[in-house]
Amino acid sequence: MNRRRIDWPRALRWLGLAVLLAHAEPASAGLRVFVAAGAALPDASFADFRWDTGPQGLVGGGLLLDGRLGGLGLRAERHGGSQGTGLPGAPAALALSLSNVELLASRRLLSLPLAGLECWGQAHAGWLRLAYSPDALTVDVGEPLQLRFDTVNELCGGGGLLLRRPLAAGLGLGLDLDALVFALDSARRVGDAVLLERQRRTNWRFGLRLDWTPGTATPGLR
Repeated sequence: MNRRRIDWPRALRWLGLAVLLAHAEPASAGLRVFVAAGAALPDASFADFRWDTGPQGLVGGGLLLDGRLGGLGLRAERHGGSQGTGLPGAPAALALSLSNVELLASRRLLSLPLAGLECWGQAHAGWLRLAYSPDALTVDVGEPLQLRFDTVNELCGGGGLLLRRPLAAGLGLGLDLDALVFALDSARRVGDAVLLERQRRTNWRFGLRLDWTPGTATPGLR
């Protein structure tokens, strides 16, 4: 995994979808702040590169300028894992940290007043950072050899659904299911050859989201 390549057509498609989802009525706009916690499930193909593909703890947060039908804002999230080295005399695994900062657009798709629930569609696009710890190793191959693991930066995007229930005092609790899509350059050995490739990956994310809208004192669906 090394150099960054920007797929501008795909990036523009994600941003166009975000703008469409974010169309809202300005008269009812307000600020919504949220925090999230849950788990990320990495793409199963990462197992080919000795990645841990089990559920990984995820935390995040953000804010939305929220209108009657939708909103537009920013969110940041982070989750971690590990990647095996397979190198003699080296640590068994390196710690991985995946962080993303994205433009987030949301739109209310459905209201269920009797159940007190709202269903929101979400789209997002932004930047992904993948970092290793440690970012360098020295192994003995008859003589010391230093290996570096550079930080990777890539465009990312995705979408999902939020099932939200408004609570008292401007609070809301939601169940979030979301996909994060990105592409990475990679190299792996196949027989006696080294295969260089760039593949699209999808990490699934799910968890709980707690939000607060200042100035809202009572619950209820709008």
